[in-house]
Amino acid sequence: MTEPHDREWPPAQRLTSDATTNAPHDRPYVPFANAYNDEPAVRIEDDSTTAQWWIALSPIWISFPMIVFLLLGMAVGSAAAIAASIPVAAWIVLVFLAGRDRRELASKGFPTVTPLWMLLGPLVYLIVRYRLTRNIVGSSWMPLAALTALCTLVALAALIYFGALMGMGAAVGG
Repeated sequence: MTEPHDREWPPAQRLTSDATTNAPHDRPYVPFANAYNDEPAVRIEDDSTTAQWWIALSPIWISFPMIVFLLLGMAVGSAAAIAASIPVAAWIVLVFLAGRDRRELASKGFPTVTPLWMLLGPLVYLIVRYRLTRNIVGSSWMPLAALTALCTLVALAALIYFGALMGMGAAVGG
């Protein structure tokens, strides 16, 4: 009987040349293949879609028309009413883009996200989407980071604009 300290740790794996074991040394070398089933060991694909990037860049394509119509609204009364309808139209477009993103993900073989998450907003949708695909090599977190950065920039721009607007009003009225 061998002493515990005499045993090999970790135990060595014994490879046999028996054809029934499908041992890796019985077949030709296939780069990045799993030793037992010839499938890629790691799936390297990009889950990024064009719809995902349109969703991530939504603060730009939603805010820009609103700013233009709000500035025109100071001169023309009907432009303000159009600016008020832009968020509703943008929400419908965002839900459509989420459906398109789902179809593109399914065509690539990735787990899909229901477009209903978009009803809670683009940030929530992209977070749920990232959590579903994060275990896959090549999952893209950049659209989520881009959306977060753009939302922060739009909020800061609005804060500066309205702060300056109120400051001018206080200076004129005071």
